[in-house]
Amino acid sequence: MNAKVIQEFEGEINSIKFFNEKNFATVEWLLGVIEEKFGACYTDRFIANLSVAIEEMEGKYENFSFQEMEYDFLLAIENATKFEDIQFTYRDNDWKLEKINESIKKGAYNVKEIVIKISNNMSEGEEMNITNLLKIAKDVEEWEENGVKISRSYRRLGK
Repeated sequence: MNAKVIQEFEGEINSIKFFNEKNFATVEWLLGVIEEKFGACYTDRFIANLSVAIEEMEGKYENFSFQEMEYDFLLAIENATKFEDIQFTYRDNDWKLEKINESIKKGAYNVKEIVIKISNNMSEGEEMNITNLLKIAKDVEEWEENGVKISRSYRRLGK
């Protein structure tokens, strides 16, 4: 037999690289569900941590099922009233999901919340912090349309 891999999978969501096609498709789909319900409110760190959690679960559960996990995650998203209410489980267990669930609950992955917190506490000398943070959001106008107020300091920078 002469077997060889012609091309390995490589994908990217925002700045996060994926080398597992099934993981990529699942994360992409889940992010689409989240965006549909809450808007594009998550950080790249959320994408990376979600991907890692799914890969860890796939490797640790003997009878792991992407279909079952996607359904469980879909229910978690549908049952949440805001992004911070999402609490992922797989087969009624949050094993390998505790850290991501805690970070979601704290608002650590919600770009809108991060921008609001920083802009509310920002002083004149902290203009660069908000500039760097808003690079995460990528599109200031989109955030303003969604009700996020951008500080006057950021506007002075010509963005």
